Amino acid sequence: MPGKEQAMFARYLGFSEKHITDGAYCCDVKLYSAYNEKHKAGKGAIFPKRFLFVGRYAREKGIEDLWQAFIEWQNENSNEWELWCLGKGDIKPPVHQKIRHLGFVQAEALDDIIRNTGVFVLPSTFEPWGVVVHEYATAGYPLLCSNKTGAAGAFLQDGKNGFMFDAGNKEQLKEKMNKFSTLNQDELNAMADHSVKMAAKITPAVWAKRFMTMFEAL
Repeated sequence: MPGKEQAMFARYLGFSEKHITDGAYCCDVKLYSAYNEKHKAGKGAIFPKRFLFVGRYAREKGIEDLWQAFIEWQNENSNEWELWCLGKGDIKPPVHQKIRHLGFVQAEALDDIIRNTGVFVLPSTFEPWGVVVHEYATAGYPLLCSNKTGAAGAFLQDGKNGFMFDAGNKEQLKEKMNKFSTLNQDELNAMADHSVKMAAKITPAVWAKRFMTMFEAL
């Protein structure tokens, strides 16, 4: 299973402890760690005040809530933060001077985007896991995730490397975005470092070791 909450579901289905292990899903740690190493110094000096969403433009991703919350937040409290969105889908995106729509980009071509963005956001209303959370934690991003994002349970410690909010609650989402805007450079960098630490809990090597231990116990 990918995480502890999913392991709980496996127990509910009747699987014994010896047949359950977590850490099953893993991002390309080598690639995203390289992005972090490359851009850590630059972000450490000037943290990019830009949220980054990566995913399909689909209702279950909470993308409409994100757009609406961001626009309302800017109207109520105009500031220098921007929202960059990476993905495509059936939902027509809004036109706003502080929202950029970047379309689909291959993981190997993310360099400029990662260099210029600072906080990863995933506001999903239904997200059983979400490897993308692991990717951007590994890349050194503070996280802003809904409580329906499965991977947030593994990689997000509320207040330590980001914030969590109730899925579909735009007021909470605005509040958490505003919290990020009040943090200073050192606080944002500390969150980024903690994300990297959290992301290191699951790697291909860790998963292979857990799998072999479970296999040998059969």
